[in-house]
Amino acid sequence: MSLMYKTKKQLISMALSPFIRLYYFCNSRHFLSSDSIITCESLLSLEKK
Repeated sequence: MSLMYKTKKQLISMALSPFIRLYYFCNSRHFLSSDSIITCESLLSLEKK
């Protein structure tokens, strides 16, 4: 039971990690707000596919 929980947790964190990195990446490029918003939107839409 605990093993199943652990793998499920790992799966969730693995799925979220690119989004977390993308979030920090977008924030670090904050000064390019309009460009970074467009970039983030397009990257997020690519991630969903």
